[in-house]
Amino acid sequence: MAKVPAGPPLKLTAADGTGLELVKLESKATVQGPLAFTELHLTFNNGQNRVLEGHFEITLPEGAALSRLAMLNPQGWQEGEVVEKQRARVAYEDALHVRQDPALLEQSAGNKFQCRIFPIGANANKEIILSYSQELAPNQAYQLPLTGLPQVHELSATAQVWQGPGKADRTEHVSLKDRVPSEDFVVQRQAPAQGLIKDHLVMFSVKPKLETEAVPLDNLLVLVDTSASAGPHYQQQLSQLQLVVDALKRQNPSLRLTLAAFDQTVVPMKDLAELQKRLPMGASHWNKALHWAEAQKGATRVLMVGDGVITAGHERLSDFVPKLKKAGIGRVDLLASGSVRNQETLRPLADALGGLVLDANQPVDATVQALTHKALSGVAVEVEGAEWVWPQTLNGLRPGQESLVFAELQEPANSLKVSLSGPILDQTEVPLTPVAWPLLERAAAGARIARLTRECHDCRDEQQKNQLRRHIVELSTKFRVVSDFTALLVLENDWEYGRFGLNRNALANILVMGPQGLEVQQRASVAVFNRRAVPSFGQMNDARREDSPALETRSSSVAEDKAPEAELSSEASGALKEPSQKGPALRELRKARPMSNYAAPAPRRPDPMESFLLDPNHTRPALTGEFAQIHRLLSSQQDARPRALAWLQKDPSNVLALVAYAQALDAAGQKVEAARAYGSIIDLYPGRADMRRYAGCCLESLGEAGQELAADTFTKAMVSRPDHPSSHRLLAFAELRLGHYQTAFERLERGLRHRYPFGRFAGYQQVLGSDLAMLGAAWAAHEPSQRTHIQDTLRQYGLSIDDQPSTRFVLTWETDSSNVDLHVKDSRQRPAGGRLLANVTTGYGPECFTIPGTANAFPYQMSIQYSARGPMGYGMGKVEVIQHDGHGGLRFAQKPYVVMNDQASVDLGSLPRPL
Repeated sequence: MAKVPAGPPLKLTAADGTGLELVKLESKATVQGPLAFTELHLTFNNGQNRVLEGHFEITLPEGAALSRLAMLNPQGWQEGEVVEKQRARVAYEDALHVRQDPALLEQSAGNKFQCRIFPIGANANKEIILSYSQELAPNQAYQLPLTGLPQVHELSATAQVWQGPGKADRTEHVSLKDRVPSEDFVVQRQAPAQGLIKDHLVMFSVKPKLETEAVPLDNLLVLVDTSASAGPHYQQQLSQLQLVVDALKRQNPSLRLTLAAFDQTVVPMKDLAELQKRLPMGASHWNKALHWAEAQKGATRVLMVGDGVITAGHERLSDFVPKLKKAGIGRVDLLASGSVRNQETLRPLADALGGLVLDANQPVDATVQALTHKALSGVAVEVEGAEWVWPQTLNGLRPGQESLVFAELQEPANSLKVSLSGPILDQTEVPLTPVAWPLLERAAAGARIARLTRECHDCRDEQQKNQLRRHIVELSTKFRVVSDFTALLVLENDWEYGRFGLNRNALANILVMGPQGLEVQQRASVAVFNRRAVPSFGQMNDARREDSPALETRSSSVAEDKAPEAELSSEASGALKEPSQKGPALRELRKARPMSNYAAPAPRRPDPMESFLLDPNHTRPALTGEFAQIHRLLSSQQDARPRALAWLQKDPSNVLALVAYAQALDAAGQKVEAARAYGSIIDLYPGRADMRRYAGCCLESLGEAGQELAADTFTKAMVSRPDHPSSHRLLAFAELRLGHYQTAFERLERGLRHRYPFGRFAGYQQVLGSDLAMLGAAWAAHEPSQRTHIQDTLRQYGLSIDDQPSTRFVLTWETDSSNVDLHVKDSRQRPAGGRLLANVTTGYGPECFTIPGTANAFPYQMSIQYSARGPMGYGMGKVEVIQHDGHGGLRFAQKPYVVMNDQASVDLGSLPRPL
C-alpha cells in the first residue's frame, strides 16, 4: 500500500480545499519551569483572484489550552473573545451574512483545532495571531512542531527559558528563509523547583515510591484503529506495534494473540501483514470495537492502538467496564499514536480496568515493561489547607513516574504537606518557590476547568450537568482558556459584539510576548451594549456600521436561546433538551404559493461592492479537475477505482477525493467500503456539522450499508448546530428509516419549535410543519394506538395528520451564504406543477417542492443550479424524494450532489416511476 503523507501541523485552505501559501511564521515562547506559553504570528497569502472564506487548522501539543486569537482587518488588530460555543457559531454566521470580518476558532478533535476566517481578500495576505499555554511533564522538552510544513518564505522561532530563582533566563532561536523545515524546534529545560506558588495558587510534582510487580500476559486481544485519521501515521503505527508484539513474544513464546482492525466496522485480521493491506478509512467507532472485544472468548487483556479520537458512537467508554469484566477481561491498555490525540476520553476506561495510556513514541522496552507489569491506580492526593486539588486521584502510576498537581490554598505558605492514600501511604513536605507568573494563574484555571469537565462527563443528572457546563463557560470566559464548551470569536468591532450582548468590560487581560518576555496586556474599557436584534442578511447595509446604534427591532434568538450543547449518549432521544413550551401555531403553513409553472428564481444581481458574488460566465461546467475526470469514467461505466484511489493517497484529507473514491466503490458494488470512504469525511472533520450532514446524506444513498452511521452523524450534527433546521430534519428522517417512528416525530417537533436566527431560513415552518404532519401519518399507521396523541400534538401547531398523497422533492446544501436552486421537469420537459414551500437564498435550506395528490407525469427530471456561490467554495448536498401514499406509507430516493462552479447545473437523473 502506498505511504500516506503526514499532514502539516498547521494549514489554511479555502472553503473548497484550495491551499493558501504560508509566507511567514514567527513564534515567540517562554518556558517557565513546567509551564510554557507560545505565541504564533502567521501570514498567509491568497493567490487567487477572488475573495475566500478560509479554514485554518492547527494541531497543538496534547493538553495545550488556547487563549488568544487576533485577526488583522482594515481597522487594525481585532481581538477574539472567549464565548459559549453555540452563541459564537451563530454570531460568526450572522456576521458573515452581513459582510463583516469574523473569525471563529474552536476545538475539532482531541488536540486539533479549526478556525473559520472571512474574508481573505483576492491576491492579498491574511495575518492572524494565535497563542496557547501547556504543561510540560517532568523531563519533557519544549517542542514547536514544524515538520510537515511546506517551504516558508520567512520563519523564526524564539524561546525564553527560566533557569531558576535569581538566575538570568536563557534564550534559544532558529530562523529559516525560503526553506522547508526539516525538524521541530526543540528546547531542553531543567526543573529548578519542585513546587511553585503565586498568591494562593500552587503547582508541584509528586513522585510516589513504587515497587514493580510483574503480571502474566498469555492471551492478548489487539484492536487497531484503521479509521481515516490514522492515515498520516498508519505505517508508523503498524511498525511500532510490530516491534512491541515481537518483544512480547520473545518474553512469552506461548503468547496467544488475536488481532482485529476497527473503524466504523470491526474486521478480524490473521496477522499484521494482512492489516498492512487495509486502507485507513472510515469513522472511529470505539464502542463497536469494545462490543466486539467482550464477545471474544478467552481473552483476558486488551490492547487498543490508535489516536483515541472518537467520531462515531458515544464517548463514555467507562460504561463498558462491567461488561468487559463479566467477559473475563481484566485490563485494557491504550497505545496512543499520531499527532492528533484524545487520551482523556479513553483514560477512564483504562483507569477502571487497571490499564495504562502509553505513548507509542516511547522506546519499545518501556512499552513492554509497562504492559507486563502492574499499574497502580486510585492513589488519592490530599494537600493540607487546600480549597481544591487537581488531580484528586493519580492513576496508571509506574515506578519513577512524576505527576503535576495543582491546588488552591486557604492561606499562602512556604511549603506544602502532601499526603497520598489508597494503594500506597505516603506523606511528604514540598518546598514552594514564589513566582509572579500570570501563566501559573492561567494554568490553575485550566486545572479547575479540567476538574469540572471530568465531573460533567461523568454526571448522569441533566440539570446538574447543565450547571457544570455553565460554570465551565464562566471560568473559561473569565480566564481566557478555551474549553470543550467555548470558542474564540473575532467580530469586526465593539458594536458587533454589542449586537450579541457580549459585554467586553471586565474581561480577562491578554497574555502576550513582549520585548522582555511574557507580558500582561491590559484590556481597554469599551462600550457596553444591551442585547439587540440580529439583523437578517438583507436588513443591514453593506457599509460599515461602527458608529451606528444597536438595532431595536426584534429580540435576538441568539442571545435568548441558552440551551447548552448536550453531551452525546447512547440514548439518541436525550441528546438535546429543548424549551418545554410549544411554539406558535403555523398559520401560514398551508398558504404556500401555487407553482403550476415553477422555475427556479433568478439569481441575485451582483453587488458592485462585492465582485465575488457571481461569475458572469454562465457556461462553466458543474465539475472540474480530477473530480470531473473520475466522474466521466463513472458515467461511461468504467472502473474508476484505481484513479480515485491514486488521488486519495496523494491528498488523503481532500473531501472531493473521498467522495470520488466512494462513488467508484459504490459503482463497483462495494457498498461497505464506500460507506467507509464516506465515513472518512466524518473522521477527518468531526467538528464541522456541514461535513457531517453531507457525509450522512451520502451514507443514506447506500441503503442499509450506511443508515446506522448516517443517523449517528446526523445526531452529532444536530447537537453541534441546532440553529440549522436541516440538522433536525435530516436526523428525524434518518430515525424514521431505521423504524424509530416516535423518536423521528419528536426530533422533528423539537426542530419545529426551536428558535432560529431571524431572517436566515425562509419558510422553515412550512417545510418542517408539513414534514411533521407526514411523519405523524407514518407513526399513526405504524402504531394506531398513538393516533389521538399524535393528532393532539399536531393541533398545537395548527396541523393535522397528513392523509393526502404527495410527492416531495426536498433540497438541502452545506455551503453557507450561498444559493442553490432546484428544477423539476415532468414528462413533457416542462416545469412540473406543484408548490414551492420555501426559497432559501443564504445557505443550508431546506427547500421543498411538492406535487400534491398522486403524481402522474412521470418521468420527472431533477437538476440543481448553483445560483450564487459567493466565496464559500463548492456546493454539496442532496435532493431527497419522498413519496407518500396518503396512508402513512413513505418511500424515499436519495440524490447527493457536488457542484463546483457558479451558475453551473447538475443533472440528478430522473424519477421514472413511482417509488
